[in-house]
Amino acid sequence: MARRRKVGPGCGECLGRCHFNSLKYEVTIDKPNIDHLSCFGCGLCMTACSRNAINLVGRKTLPGLVNAW
Repeated sequence: MARRRKVGPGCGECLGRCHFNSLKYEVTIDKPNIDHLSCFGCGLCMTACSRNAINLVGRKTLPGLVNAW
């Protein structure tokens, strides 16, 4: 499962939790950004987010990721 960020506050609590380096802080938008191609979908970032700004979605719901992983 891939994870996709909802509109969130951009606090960055999740950045240190990803073991796949899928989370990066984007200076241009002043928020963490998830690289969906490298995301394994483990949900560790979601557990670190106290503001519920991250949710898990199935890869099959994102056409560009159907054959990824």
